[in-house]
Amino acid sequence: MNTKLRTDYYVTYKFDADGQEYLRERRVSEAFHNSLSDNENFPIRYLPDDPENNHIDRNWISWSIIGPAVVAIFFFCTGYVFRRVAIVAANNAAARPGSVDQGVSR
Repeated sequence: MNTKLRTDYYVTYKFDADGQEYLRERRVSEAFHNSLSDNENFPIRYLPDDPENNHIDRNWISWSIIGPAVVAIFFFCTGYVFRRVAIVAANNAAARPGSVDQGVSR
């Protein structure tokens, strides 16, 4: 693989455990990197007996992506349902007797 064509994204984070500060740098996805602002907090998981063994909490990352997607899908579906209801209501109103002008034969 030609590494000159690939961009890697890293996040440097620090956390305190048992009165000691730990500083780490981890490679992350472009989407996660771009979603963060400077000095933003996010959850870190570590082993209580070994804080050196730590990682960014993936559940938080998943929900930070999934949450907005669920909201977007909800609004799309709601709009679709309202549109369908409006079309059905319009078709029912047009099909009612007396709602359409009747021709008169002579």
